[in-house]
Amino acid sequence: MTPCDLPVWFCPSCGAAVGPYNNVMEYINIFSVGEALRSGVGPEAHFTPFRTVAYVSIGLAEYTVFAPLYFIRLYRNFKRLNGAQNNDPNKASEATSEPAPGAGSQRGMNDDCD
Repeated sequence: MTPCDLPVWFCPSCGAAVGPYNNVMEYINIFSVGEALRSGVGPEAHFTPFRTVAYVSIGLAEYTVFAPLYFIRLYRNFKRLNGAQNNDPNKASEATSEPAPGAGSQRGMNDDCD
């Protein structure tokens, strides 16, 4: 874990939105929402019933017209991760351990920040 000096708005290690009141600041809030929604289509997504409902409802609220595009990516990621887990337990760990090309750093993949 890398300590983040305050007041910074983004972690220098992983790029996550950090800092006091970042979720209530209008400009910084969009980065937090983006990280939450990207976690559903990322290589290390963990689908639970609650998270699936949250991905769908927040996706509808944030993306409105573009929500179907997000849902297609979410569904493809869900099928890819569940297919890898059902076929071979070793493939599931391989599928989630390597980041997708061009994925960048996402919160959860690099746990350097608090």
